Amino acid sequence: MIAPRDVILKGIKTALVVGSVLTVINQWSALVGEESLRWPALFLTYLVPFSVFIYSYRANRVANPVETHPVDTPEDPGSQSPPASR
Repeated sequence: MIAPRDVILKGIKTALVVGSVLTVINQWSALVGEESLRWPALFLTYLVPFSVFIYSYRANRVANPVETHPVDTPEDPGSQSPPASR
């Protein structure tokens, strides 16, 4: 898997926002009907922000790995701990 599901969903949301803004900027004349829409450019306009988001996530994970440690669980309140040795 390239990234956890929640990260992929955030990447899609980011790509939709950034890609839409870039589409308006870069293909304005096509959106108002003066020219035809450039489909390869439109595809890349959404793919690039998504790719950058996922790449950044993975690069951050490599640079800052998550350390996992066993979780200390509290003792059972009904049990008695052994006496400390001196």
